[in-house]
Amino acid sequence: MSKVKSELLEDPELNDFQRKVLMVLCQVPKGCVTTERELAKAVETNNRQAIRQALRDNSRHAPQVPIHRVVSTDLQVRGLGGQLWSSDRIGRNMKLLKQEGVIFGRNNKIAN
Repeated sequence: MSKVKSELLEDPELNDFQRKVLMVLCQVPKGCVTTERELAKAVETNNRQAIRQALRDNSRHAPQVPIHRVVSTDLQVRGLGGQLWSSDRIGRNMKLLKQEGVIFGRNNKIAN
């Protein structure tokens, strides 16, 4: 088991649902992305708001838990729930994704 997964299992501030969401996110390989919808499906819930909250509570585990790999359903880098993030934050996430091999086309949309 990886160090990050061990830390997630042992973090007393995470509830079981948050832990499950973050563990699933840790399984998304470098160079790949996922969406809130795909995460919700993976943890067997329809509550995307709960997914967003679990992701927002990740600050203690960033950057080891790769929230930058969560993109909108139209494959653009945006905030959680389509929320607008600052251009700095979007740029930072795009930079991390590019370093992992993700290719972007027009309008910051993922091409691959």
